[in-house]
Amino acid sequence: MGSIAVKESILANLYFTRIYIALLIVFLAYWLYYRLRMCGQLKLYYAQCSSNAYIVENASKLSKSVYKPTPFLLEGNLQTIYAEIVNKRTKGRHGFEFQRQLVMTEDGGQIALDWVISDDRHAASPIIAIFPGLTGGSDNSYIGHICRSALAQGYRCVVLNKRGCSNTPLLVTAGCR
Repeated sequence: MGSIAVKESILANLYFTRIYIALLIVFLAYWLYYRLRMCGQLKLYYAQCSSNAYIVENASKLSKSVYKPTPFLLEGNLQTIYAEIVNKRTKGRHGFEFQRQLVMTEDGGQIALDWVISDDRHAASPIIAIFPGLTGGSDNSYIGHICRSALAQGYRCVVLNKRGCSNTPLLVTAGCR
């Protein structure tokens, strides 16, 4: 009877050892994928023309940066979902205010430009234009984080909200004139 218990114990240990080895292999494969495929130097894609030559020349700091996403949020969709779920409590509370400027389009629609109000910026400060995701706007937490970071680096910020987003009325729909 004792030998049966020993055999069962050895088999159980072998079973758990195999599971640990399999988990270790999965973890190492994931880590290699993360390091080799997801992390890397940022690439700038642009058209060679005189109007953006100044921007490309002065983007050397950006082009030398290395992108390292959060290891458990490897791609953009997961990052967006995570930001919406976890940061919902901070929605619309960035620590600064926006001043809205409505721009009318040729087809009768309007686009909202939300300028960050900041007392320590003057007209000569460079402007960074922020384009939110598909249905995002200036009230999203990730936009607030981007604006806060840009303000800390001396930029003025403007968020370009798409038609019908971020409490902007949708005046014209596609195909209806």
